[in-house]
Amino acid sequence: MILCSMEAKRVTIAILNWNSREMLARCIESVQQQSYPAIELWVLDNASTDGSESLVRDLFPDLPLQVFSENLGFASAHNWAIRHTDSAYYMPLNPDVILMPDFVSEMVKAVEQHDRFGSAMGKLLFMTEDGQPTDLLYSTGQLITRSRAPANRGYKKQDRGQYEELEPVFAANGAAPLYSRVMLEDVRLEDEYYCEDYFIYGEDRDLGWRGQLCGWHCLYTPHAVAYHVGFGSGGIHSFDVQYQFTRNRYLTLIRNDRPLDFLVDLPFVVAFELIWQLSRLVISPRRLPAHWLAFPGILWAAPRALRVRKQIQARRRVPHSQIRSMFVSRL
Repeated sequence: MILCSMEAKRVTIAILNWNSREMLARCIESVQQQSYPAIELWVLDNASTDGSESLVRDLFPDLPLQVFSENLGFASAHNWAIRHTDSAYYMPLNPDVILMPDFVSEMVKAVEQHDRFGSAMGKLLFMTEDGQPTDLLYSTGQLITRSRAPANRGYKKQDRGQYEELEPVFAANGAAPLYSRVMLEDVRLEDEYYCEDYFIYGEDRDLGWRGQLCGWHCLYTPHAVAYHVGFGSGGIHSFDVQYQFTRNRYLTLIRNDRPLDFLVDLPFVVAFELIWQLSRLVISPRRLPAHWLAFPGILWAAPRALRVRKQIQARRRVPHSQIRSMFVSRL
């Protein structure tokens, strides 16, 4: 489906679905209700088995639908879509997200404020699985911490208007970001925009970090509001999710981090690991085996990550001090 205007730059929105049938229709409808006049909407399906394909064909017969024969994961599926479209902007969208009507308009407005804004991040709040909005924040942008733990700014805090300013953030959360085509092409490695070594989780942080190294900035706009269930296609306690979280966290560091910065912050990294593992031992011990088994997975993937690192660092356009200035001192 394409809603076009001659003046507005086209935005491709690709909803990537995997067994999220119960949430998919309202996500699609929220895109169709956008005020922005130039949207190309696709649905990508990662071999769902819950009837998602038939739902889209029955309720939205004119909507482009790409059904993959197997679950490609997040990165590979979105890379396929980026390569098969040519719009000025690309927005990957999770199916458990509902966009407010001006979301896309405000995101485009944010990116177009400066030619080095390569991505935008809106205000994401939690909603219940039956679509009821809450006032709890999910993300107002990703932080980079000295402990190297992934962190969403404002996560699970009540929205009291504390994030009402347009301001740069380190990276956009992958649930509903907006990327400029120019930035995506600039940071592309061979034919990959998102790194396909990541099956799911962490690829948004890696892409944002590569963008920062190349001089691209991400702008948070509080005027673009959306609601997100979170873990709509998988549980936070599942083995695969926990494995991917840990493995991909360290792969991102191998690919992008400065070794000297990592060594300086090693006390923060070790403290986080100890605190996290001790707390899981008490609260949720079944998450620990996946966390521990991720470390052999990191060693297995490290040689390729180190080879790719050379390409990433060869493209760096900003001084190390600029990236270092974005680190926040928190675990």
